[in-house]
Amino acid sequence: MEPTFVHHIAHILDRTATLMQIAGMDPADVAVCRATTAGIRDGRRPRLSGDGFASRIAGELLATGGSPTYVAWTVEFPESLLELVQIPGFTADTVRMLRERLAVNSWFDLYMLLGEGRHKLALVPEIPPGILIMAEAYLKARRPVTPSVYLGVEGLAALQSLQAAWEAIGPGWPIYPVGAVATGAELIGQIDLLGAAGTGRMGIFQTFLAAFEREAERFPSPLAGTLRFGERMRPQQPGTNRLYEDEHGVSLRLANGLPVRLELVPDEALVGELVRRRSAPSHWEQVAAGEAVTALYPDLYDLEAAFYRSRGLSYVPPELRDGPVDPALWRAGTQHRLLSEADLRGDLHMHTVWSDGKGTLDAMVARAQAMGYEYVAICEHSPNLAAARGLEPERLVQHQAAIAALNARHPGIRVLSGAEVDILPDGSLDYSDEILAGLDIVIGSIHTAFGLDREAQTRRLERAMTNPHVDFIGHPTGRILNNCPAYALDIDRVIRAAARTHTALELNATPNRLDLPADVARLALQSGVTLVINTDSHSPDGLVAMPLGVSQARRAGAHPGQILNTRSADSLRQWLRTPKAERASGTAERTL
Repeated sequence: MEPTFVHHIAHILDRTATLMQIAGMDPADVAVCRATTAGIRDGRRPRLSGDGFASRIAGELLATGGSPTYVAWTVEFPESLLELVQIPGFTADTVRMLRERLAVNSWFDLYMLLGEGRHKLALVPEIPPGILIMAEAYLKARRPVTPSVYLGVEGLAALQSLQAAWEAIGPGWPIYPVGAVATGAELIGQIDLLGAAGTGRMGIFQTFLAAFEREAERFPSPLAGTLRFGERMRPQQPGTNRLYEDEHGVSLRLANGLPVRLELVPDEALVGELVRRRSAPSHWEQVAAGEAVTALYPDLYDLEAAFYRSRGLSYVPPELRDGPVDPALWRAGTQHRLLSEADLRGDLHMHTVWSDGKGTLDAMVARAQAMGYEYVAICEHSPNLAAARGLEPERLVQHQAAIAALNARHPGIRVLSGAEVDILPDGSLDYSDEILAGLDIVIGSIHTAFGLDREAQTRRLERAMTNPHVDFIGHPTGRILNNCPAYALDIDRVIRAAARTHTALELNATPNRLDLPADVARLALQSGVTLVINTDSHSPDGLVAMPLGVSQARRAGAHPGQILNTRSADSLRQWLRTPKAERASGTAERTL
């Protein structure tokens, strides 16, 4: 055999043996595969006998250089699992446990698990904590190259451009987002799309990609403006580069490096595959059994709703499919309604040129009014944050006067005069209580001394929340996605303090924050804490990030009555004027 051919076959069989170990297959079969690999590398043509899995793959490779059996098998056991075995301390058994119990199939999945999904590690008590600590350090050290981790907003912006182009210049049959981008994930590895197979459709999609490469600038995403900040944000660029095509679909890479994968499935399998690929394995196992749904609807919601109806359940949104659902809650007609963008009536955290913003007071308010908001709050920084041109008390008085004049110029929207006040290291605030009492709304935020230890940082927030003027805590954990981790905090204590003091917590929709994390937001809601979703905008374009915050709140299971800025202007004013000890937590004036 030619040396290159020998190397190719041995390489595939070696990967097969490792995947067989991860899959928990018979050790004897794994040994046969290893022996066959060694023999081929030594120049011996193996004698293949029986119908063993490894023998079948080896026979196909020796006959044609390719193995349909191997290709089909790696759909279920992807080759990305092999990267996990390379992590120091990881074995095939380690990877198998992570895959079977926590749906970890790649470095990216593990990276996410060790971040926002860390609470799930209780499901794999057999893995020593020290091994996971080493794995986290190993991943962080290699993350600049692999895995490629993109902000969710980068995926959503690219998806919006692709979908707009598909509607304008595509062939008319639908493609649907699946995977992480469909569930509002904070970080993604690629964009996954699914469509129904049909004659010539793969070629049609390739033609579309070529057209999109030429005309991408015609289809900007509404979120494009949110990508213009931060060194680690990758600017969206037109153009694509094809990676490869196979019998199931086509993979490509956008010019900003983000991979896109389109797969086509038979019509009769489309609905089930949509639900499966937009759900965690544990959720899919719970709802998979039942009649196949073959009716095809033009709308994605209708497709998936038909699937759930066939099982006696109300539609479960993708954001809530990260695990099993309570059948009693989701039995048709009994669940509460999740929050939607239409429920929000205002944005209570934005900055202007008075501090570190790029938009004027009028520009910010005009954009908010065009979005249909009833109210906004302009909250400039306090003087401790000198780099952001925080307002000294004298300038704050001038700012309040400017907002009073602004309200006169914009009678269709209520503009609140607030401040984002630095929480100092000891938990005190950067303005006096006398100054704070004169503001419409007060945000307490940490912008310095990030390195305090867990106890000191937690006590810092606890003390700030006891202040009677602090209405909510801004970006509570301080994390910057793909850049800075959260501060050291006892988040359970922070949530208890928020509930005890009737202080709301912000879900900051800035694309590289999305702070609170979804699992923390869920804990806060379950504890009766009111959340407020804001964009923390520094320019008019930043206001369009609000849907990202809504998506994050939906992943936490939020319904409208748990979000402060779903209240009417009058109800919000009443809430703000009510002493904190008398405020109702977690409820608005509407019952939903």
